[in-house]
Amino acid sequence: MKSAKALISKGITAILLAFILSFVLVVPSLAANEPQALAKFVAPAGEEDYTFSIALSISESEAYAGIQFDLKFSDEADLMFVSFSLTNVEVVWKNGEPYPHKFLHGVHTIGFWSGENVFSSENTKTAAGVVTFKYSGKETQQIWLAEKMVMRIVDGNPVGVRTQPMTLLAEITRAESGPGTPPDDDDRGVTGGGGSGDTQTVTIEEDEVPLAEYEVKSKYFDDVPEEKWPWAVDEIDYLFEHGVINGTSTRIYSPASNIKRGDFMLMLARTYELVELAGEFEDNFSDVPEDSYYYDALGAAKKLGIAEGVGDNRFDPEAPITRQDMMVLVDRTLRELGEPLPDAPLTVLDGFADHEQVAGYAEEAVARLVQTGIIKGDDRGINPRGLTTRAEMAVVVYRLITTL
Repeated sequence: MKSAKALISKGITAILLAFILSFVLVVPSLAANEPQALAKFVAPAGEEDYTFSIALSISESEAYAGIQFDLKFSDEADLMFVSFSLTNVEVVWKNGEPYPHKFLHGVHTIGFWSGENVFSSENTKTAAGVVTFKYSGKETQQIWLAEKMVMRIVDGNPVGVRTQPMTLLAEITRAESGPGTPPDDDDRGVTGGGGSGDTQTVTIEEDEVPLAEYEVKSKYFDDVPEEKWPWAVDEIDYLFEHGVINGTSTRIYSPASNIKRGDFMLMLARTYELVELAGEFEDNFSDVPEDSYYYDALGAAKKLGIAEGVGDNRFDPEAPITRQDMMVLVDRTLRELGEPLPDAPLTVLDGFADHEQVAGYAEEAVARLVQTGIIKGDDRGINPRGLTTRAEMAVVVYRLITTL
């Protein structure tokens, strides 16, 4: 959407600085001791755009809840990511679902997450999914597995096991003449895999490193540990890099703290440039001081009809925001932008044990956000009257930016 693109454009300088200071994954030099690619493809000489796929297989001896792959290309101009799809969904994945492809700091992130250790250790070489690419160049290009993270539920908490094997996953070359000719299996260095032509299979072997030696950690905040926040780490870093959120102090984000109503409205205003959209406003809520950092955001939201307050011309900006009020503000914002979510029947909420706790004024908004996947809930429900944490806010805003 236009506002998200404008936001990202404004953050280019910050992203470049973050890249220089913190990004350490680089494509290794192709000098002596050049590694062998696990899969090799040869594109036809006369075919400008050549599409090919890698069927990823995983070798893990212990049951796990999900896996994330970070891929890096030697040249983004000639090699493009197309899609990632799960395999054997009915049999293997049970409750598993892929999460959206992300491209950040030159790394393509793909993977899946189920919430339980449902991927059985009985299948030590399990088909993970098929990742598809498009090649349009003439020079040899490479795809590196820059990092792998295996996610498991340990004592009720999600824990990520992160490694950096820097494996040369695939190599693509252009035939000098005639059609592309896939190399023989023996030449491709495929581990436990096979196949030929436009789709080849590669097995990612297990890393024999104790679970306790790994961690998922924010690059910018020291209080986003792996034991509690693997589902929000990337989202928090992404929004910080794009200027949408800030920490509560130096290298502190306070992910478990409840976000205030005024702060959440400020996040939406920054994400969708509501102050610029509203222009000058003459009225604001009576309990919003003119020198407050969210004064302009709330004034703009009131003018646009997004923020209606709690009565008596008050917004109660310092109070923590409930999850259902957060959803209502999101839904109104998208409608004001002319990008409303599709209508949803209230029956989409019936699957949550606490659906009757949703207030009447919030039912339609909650249903729309659930139907589109912005709000997912869990086995306990959607917790509509619960307070929104800063971590939950980051995940919701990230999904809005990247999926709508």
